[in-house]
Amino acid sequence: MAQLDQIKSQYALHEVLVLKAPKSMNVCVDGGALGANYNGYALLKPRHKEVSLMPGMRDKIVAALATRFNTNVQTISQYFSEDSIEVFGRLRQTFSEAGETIVVAGVVTITAQDARDASYVRYEILVDRNAAYRNKPVDFQLTTCFGQLYQIFLIRLPPAPALDIAAPTVVLLAAIHKCDVELKDQDLDFHYYRNMSHLDLVDITCIKALVGRVAWDGWWAIIDRSGKLSRGHFEDVDDDEIIEE
Repeated sequence: MAQLDQIKSQYALHEVLVLKAPKSMNVCVDGGALGANYNGYALLKPRHKEVSLMPGMRDKIVAALATRFNTNVQTISQYFSEDSIEVFGRLRQTFSEAGETIVVAGVVTITAQDARDASYVRYEILVDRNAAYRNKPVDFQLTTCFGQLYQIFLIRLPPAPALDIAAPTVVLLAAIHKCDVELKDQDLDFHYYRNMSHLDLVDITCIKALVGRVAWDGWWAIIDRSGKLSRGHFEDVDDDEIIEE
């Protein structure tokens, strides 16, 4: 037990090595699950129902909801209330075999200096390649990004004909502090950054995988285990196929 406690503390494996029977991971909302839109995702404690948003975050949330429902911020503001927001400390991806749990950096603090920081993720967003040109048409391109998961917001919206919502609906948004990637290793699929960039607010389904980091000569190297390295495999070779020089 002492050895297990040391392993849990050193590698932040308290949930993985728990000996108790697992409880239901999905958070129930008003008697139901998160909804069909979020199959494969589960929210875990800590859970906070009283939320104090950082400056400017409300405007980001309203803008994200307006994009989600293809409407304007004025319409969203009629149905959105800060009292309808909850935040969570962990996100588990139940659709993957690993069942990885991602830590929310703005809620959970990793105290041990040598503990694994499981708050960095790979996520995908649509980026307008013509955003810098006012008169050019919108040209969205799916872009892969990396960043630190900072917040998860569970937002309840009431029935709203203007939003084409017939029943109470749950929307899950993730605030991700983007890594400013400057270098890439195409062969190993490594990405290198030194600084953090802006804060992206996206739907949690944009989060695709948990990633690791290694410090290297003033840089951070991002290691994506779901990338090219995960596709490597071992092929058994018969003795007859070995070529000797």
